[in-house]
Amino acid sequence: MLEYNTPLTTNTVADRVIGQRGSFLTINFNGPKASDLYQPAGLALDSSGYLYVAAYGENSVFQYTTPLSTVANANLVIGQDTFSIDRENLAVTDASSIPYPSSIAIDASVIPNRLYVADTLNNRVLGWKDVTALSNDEPADLVIGQPDFDSSTCNNGGVSASSICGVSQLAVDGSGNLYVGDDGNNRVLEYNDPFAGCGSFPCVGGPANLVFGQGGSFTSNFPNNGGINANTMAGPGGIAVDADGNLYVSDPSNQRVRVITESCGSGAGMKKAAYPSA
Repeated sequence: MLEYNTPLTTNTVADRVIGQRGSFLTINFNGPKASDLYQPAGLALDSSGYLYVAAYGENSVFQYTTPLSTVANANLVIGQDTFSIDRENLAVTDASSIPYPSSIAIDASVIPNRLYVADTLNNRVLGWKDVTALSNDEPADLVIGQPDFDSSTCNNGGVSASSICGVSQLAVDGSGNLYVGDDGNNRVLEYNDPFAGCGSFPCVGGPANLVFGQGGSFTSNFPNNGGINANTMAGPGGIAVDADGNLYVSDPSNQRVRVITESCGSGAGMKKAAYPSA
């Protein structure tokens, strides 16, 4: 990973490199270590400035409390017992396993912040309720998309508001609502403040509150269902939410970005109307 102090200047060069022991001239992976990275995917920052990296190729998430140092080593690892291990699921699917994480989102609407990780291979999203309490191999407090922490089946129980098949990207809005790119089902799901429904932990999260890309139906998953229009998508990619609560979804198979505008009602989430953008 590269860090730029002034990324908006023309032809700027990176100020720091993370994952290559301070060297801009190497691309080596020297085995799982706190100093190395293999196929880093999603990135996120919490309100304290700590950096979280989805180390896709290491089946882990790394936290850096001092990411701007010259040679930055990760401070803790989630998904593995130690930095020297990168095994897939550690032989079992449970609250601590995150094989091939593809995206990370921080919910900064609450203090302490919450952490969400797209657990792609296990067709679920895992959540941690307190980033300040994380430790190596910390088990997740919340699971979304599966009926328990031990399951990993795509569309477990059938296509529904409670199922997920292949998570692409995550985003959280200013009210703590979570948006999940359910890539295998050609839709985006919205969960209104997923932790709010947890009476105790560990917790199995409830079903999604809204669906985008399937004409409002939670039980269909066809690409461009009903034909290409303002309400369809095919394999959602990146997701972002702006300060006004508008949702942006890259729709790569349709060569466009969809913009979904916020509803004005308190707790109502997003409107189902959506508009393709150039």
